Amino acid sequence: VKVYSPSFVQAIALSLFSFAALFTIGIGRRTMAALFFIGYGYFFLLAFSQYNNHYYLVLLLLMVYILCPKPSLSKAHLQWRHLCLLGLIIMTYFYGGIAKLNTDWMSGKVASAIFEYSPSAKPFFLQLSNGFNLIIYSWGSLIFDLGIGFLLLFKRARWIGLAAILIFHGSNWLHLEIGIFPLLMLSSSILFFGDCFPKKTENIPWLLKEKGEGWLFERIPRGLILTFAIIILLIPFRHHFLKGNVDWTGQGKSFAWRLKMPHKNLQSLELNVIDLESLKNIPVDLKLTDRQLAAFVYHPFLIAQIETHLVQKAQKNGLPYENLALKAKMMVGMNGRTPQEVFYDGHDWSYDFLGRPNYLLPLKK
Repeated sequence: VKVYSPSFVQAIALSLFSFAALFTIGIGRRTMAALFFIGYGYFFLLAFSQYNNHYYLVLLLLMVYILCPKPSLSKAHLQWRHLCLLGLIIMTYFYGGIAKLNTDWMSGKVASAIFEYSPSAKPFFLQLSNGFNLIIYSWGSLIFDLGIGFLLLFKRARWIGLAAILIFHGSNWLHLEIGIFPLLMLSSSILFFGDCFPKKTENIPWLLKEKGEGWLFERIPRGLILTFAIIILLIPFRHHFLKGNVDWTGQGKSFAWRLKMPHKNLQSLELNVIDLESLKNIPVDLKLTDRQLAAFVYHPFLIAQIETHLVQKAQKNGLPYENLALKAKMMVGMNGRTPQEVFYDGHDWSYDFLGRPNYLLPLKK
């Protein structure tokens, strides 16, 4: 998206506070939700380095609130909106568990790397950094993610599920700096305690057989909404059609609920703009914020964008060079492995016909 002036961006941020406040006190909730969705979505798309799974979840929850019909129309309408919201929460947990079904997570390598290298890990978690505790933590998180959503669906087990949520997210909030996600999931747990579950199965397929009269909803074909829902469910599996380990290449990692996956440790990074004719290095200062650097380490395919930025910067500085290119050397360790080279030696940052990068070295076992 287009980057506007700082004053304009600040005005959007202040507007978001206003929309949220009006929504909270019940003034024009659907309109406020739509306006908040637009403003929040702008920030979400503004920079790839700002991507986070819980930001994506917030947008999906807002979308359900905006598009689903008004609950005042009938109890079936209220139940349908409620089921959509519950589905998003369960999907977040369950897909996060599916992402953990790999040897790195189940062997405790990811947890060990998080506790050892992450500056956000507090002393409590650092005490877990031994083999047996790491296995308990890793398998406990895996079982929690795969099962908590279904546990909350059963009325008799719901309070047990709530206790598990309080322990799991409470410990993450206190001892790991992972943003608003623990508070978001804790607060969303209240959705499982409402009296909104359909009593009869014929109420569930409302979307297919009843007329929607909610704002915006009646203007959108129901088939389109169902198609969008299917896409959301399938997108997390797209990495199976891409080349290489998804956690190593970063391709297919976004919008896939790969929570805490993986952990990378940057050992060295060297970027040089060169003249392809003389092979001379051209001094260009690359200023990356910590977030941008982290995004590059976790998504090395961003090298193509960095090359474009640096070459354009070199040309704007009046350097009399043509045929400029970027050479990069980066050593990264993933999930406790010995750091290895990320890129092939060269300056060809091209992709194959399926959009897969040709320049990434495979992950060593």
